[in-house]
Amino acid sequence: MKSSSLLQMELEKGSRRFIEQDVRGQYRFNGQFRNAKEIMDALSSETDYEMADIQKVGAIFHEMFEHHAFTGRSGTFYKYEGLGSIYWHMVSKLVLAAKENHELALRSGELEDADRLAEHFRELKAGIGVDKSPLDYGAFPSDAYSHTPGFAGVQQPGMTGQVKEDFITRFSELGVFVSEGEIRFDPSMLSEEEFLKKQVDWVLPERTLDIRENQLGFTICSVPVIYELSDHDAVSVFYENGDRYTFESALKLNREISESLFRRDGKFDKIIVQINRKKTRKKA
Repeated sequence: MKSSSLLQMELEKGSRRFIEQDVRGQYRFNGQFRNAKEIMDALSSETDYEMADIQKVGAIFHEMFEHHAFTGRSGTFYKYEGLGSIYWHMVSKLVLAAKENHELALRSGELEDADRLAEHFRELKAGIGVDKSPLDYGAFPSDAYSHTPGFAGVQQPGMTGQVKEDFITRFSELGVFVSEGEIRFDPSMLSEEEFLKKQVDWVLPERTLDIRENQLGFTICSVPVIYELSDHDAVSVFYENGDRYTFESALKLNREISESLFRRDGKFDKIIVQINRKKTRKKA
């Protein structure tokens, strides 16, 4: 800063348009300028400073922030990230896009397109890491990683974007949707193969539930939801106080119950969704 008479003059005037001194004595450029060109343009249009002095400020700005060095992954790679690598986050994006377009085709009544997109969805989903063996993936398959090169296992752990997209896709596959404030269930993409073949203990943070044959479980806003294959559709809401409310011949919750779930009021013990097995697929 001391090498620039222009910046010294700005400080002497008490102007904060371009630079200021903080309480610790450090000099800081005005944060509205994103690069050297922007501050040089501003100096040229708003002052009578000489071009040589303006260029000097631009050089100081450029040297300080070195924006040319921030080239993202094209400049610095984590081990090997090149042709031949599988990018798991990109596969997850493609899976989610296929599912979203499948839902759009269903809503538009384009059933043939919906069937084709459903097949693409299943094919793409089979390529996600969680469906791979540890040998193919290179780690525990449910752990999120950036990519897998052809000559090694997975690299660069901790891809939160992929985790988010996989959660969205999974709830869509389970058929959990919200429409006009109401939770509805439409598990048309769910395979019968995912339902349990024998009873297991479902261990939750504060209790354990029995999940029987032809059931599967997940949670919505911390409330256990149990899908059960049946010969009819119904949703039964079990309250903590022992009460029970059943929606017969329907696969949705009303707005009042849905809003209570969203608020996490703690009123509910569990929800059992009985699904006509004709609505599920026979194979994954």
